[in-house]
Amino acid sequence: MVYSVFIGLTLATGALAQNNEIEIKLGRYTITAPTPGWNSNGHAKEFSNKGETPRGVKFEIFELIPAGETFGNWSELWAVFVEHNLASDKDVYLRDVRRSYLAVCGEIANAGPIISDGDGYIVLVIHCPFLIGNPKMGQMSVLYLQYTGSSWVRMYHEARGPAYDPMDTSSWPLSREKVGEFIFGLPNVNIRSN
Repeated sequence: MVYSVFIGLTLATGALAQNNEIEIKLGRYTITAPTPGWNSNGHAKEFSNKGETPRGVKFEIFELIPAGETFGNWSELWAVFVEHNLASDKDVYLRDVRRSYLAVCGEIANAGPIISDGDGYIVLVIHCPFLIGNPKMGQMSVLYLQYTGSSWVRMYHEARGPAYDPMDTSSWPLSREKVGEFIFGLPNVNIRSN
C-alpha cells in the first residue's frame, strides 16, 4: 500500500521538481540536484561544513533551510551529505543511516519503508512520529543514498511538525506532495567526480 502511494505521488507531481536545481561541489564530487520549491530564486539559507565522523570517516555536508528560519529551529531542511572513502555495502550503510536517527527518534526510526533499492542506491523514508525529548513534535525524512565507488552520497529532505501517525499521510510533516516531488526529481540528480 505504501508503495502505491509513492508511485501515485511520483506520477502526479512531475513538473514540481524541475525549477530549482542547484550545483554543489563537495570534495571530489559535483552534485546537481533539484531542491524544494521554497528555494526558488536561491532564497534559502545555506550552510556547509566538513570534518570527520566519530568513526573517523571524512565528510562534507551542504544544507538548505527556508529563508527566515534558523539552523537551530527549522521546519524543513534539504541536504547533501558525502562520506568519503567509506567502503560499506548497501545493507551496512543503510543500517548506519537508520542508526543515526536513533538519538532523535528512538527505535521507531527503523520503521521507514524502502521505496526503491537499485544497483548502488536506495530510496527510503524514515518516520519519527515523535522526537525524544519533545514528544509533541515529529520529524520525517525522505532519503536518496548513492554509492559512487568509494564514497556514499546521501541526499535528503526532512520536515518537523506536530507528532504524527506514519500510517496517516495527512498528518505527515513532509507532505505527500513534497515526498513525491523529491522522488520525481531523483532522475535529475547527477553525481560526477571532479
